[in-house]
Amino acid sequence: MSEKILEVKHLNTFFTSGKGKNKLTVKAVHDVSFDIYEGEVFGLVGESGCGKTTTGRTIIKLYDPTNGEIFYRGRRIGGGIQTQIDNIKAKKKEIKVKIKEANGNKELIQQLKEEKREYISEQKELIKDIKSDNAFTGETVEIMRDIQMIFQDPIASLNPRMTVREIIAEGLIIQGGFSDKEIDERVFDILETVGLLPEHAFRYPHEFSGGQRQRIGIARALIVNPKLLIADEPISALDVSIQAQVINLLKKLKEKLNLTILFIAHDLSVVKYFSNRVCVMYYGKVVEMADSDLLFKHPLHPYTKSLFSAIPRPDPRFEKERVRISYNPASHQYSEENKPEFIEIEKGHFVLASPKEIEQYREEMAKADKKIASEQKKKPAAKKPAATKKKVS
Repeated sequence: MSEKILEVKHLNTFFTSGKGKNKLTVKAVHDVSFDIYEGEVFGLVGESGCGKTTTGRTIIKLYDPTNGEIFYRGRRIGGGIQTQIDNIKAKKKEIKVKIKEANGNKELIQQLKEEKREYISEQKELIKDIKSDNAFTGETVEIMRDIQMIFQDPIASLNPRMTVREIIAEGLIIQGGFSDKEIDERVFDILETVGLLPEHAFRYPHEFSGGQRQRIGIARALIVNPKLLIADEPISALDVSIQAQVINLLKKLKEKLNLTILFIAHDLSVVKYFSNRVCVMYYGKVVEMADSDLLFKHPLHPYTKSLFSAIPRPDPRFEKERVRISYNPASHQYSEENKPEFIEIEKGHFVLASPKEIEQYREEMAKADKKIASEQKKKPAAKKPAATKKKVS
């Protein structure tokens, strides 16, 4: 097993608007956990609006997490403070009730106040540590250079007032320590790496096609030699013919530069081709996660099945008979006694399910295994070619 490069633990990213009774909270990412290992492509899939992009932007610190923790090579690089805030509020209420029950006992009241003061001090210290990890200061700045992002829109993500050279070199300029000659050499080299020419460095973004702009975005991300690349739907805004070029480019760069990639997409056929492991998200939550081959061969969660049923195939006969599966969240019938948990149902295969659903999934897996075994038995054994005798002249 490779080294764990990124660890996301119970990540929450909520957005609020309004105040008081009109306050609205959108749970864009809710209790998301996963690990990414060095050298792998980790696919994050789901329909538009399920929280994929928000997860990627939170990891790279474009959004502040509400709760949870993010670790890079074992060091925390970000986290939320909502748990500590809730703990402080709960402790204040608890001590307030105990003081009322003390019936004027001054010694007990003093002890309770001291307990509250110490506890709040501990929680505030934790908040301070988390906020220092969230800030772009000190060691965190050095660590964040190892994580770069390719943005979804190749047009909006490039500054139209800057030349390609200025766009790509910005990371090196911020990093510091490079002469103009060194910056030019690096920019020309990375342009050739992504399939462009050195003379393209002195043009503006509007002079390029969509595929070329995406290559510029990839070059900008790679110029600082990252170890982890977050690719946020890098092909969704491109033509089909260009999509294949960009995916093949990313595949070559992964091998050449030994990259680890968090690949965010909703094109499942591309995810199957490109990813080692796949994580499926629905309404801000992870519902299933497994190796790519295992997940596509045997999806368990109803939402995953619904997603896979929507994958088109270039086969008219198959498309005529293809049955779309619609997903209804109400079908789960969760309750206090039947709460869902994210459980490893087989080695490397995790699914969000209640105890009743786990039993159903295991029965379903057993039936599928029996069916595969019986189909393999029915297949005729390959006949060995008959030996031919050489004629002796």
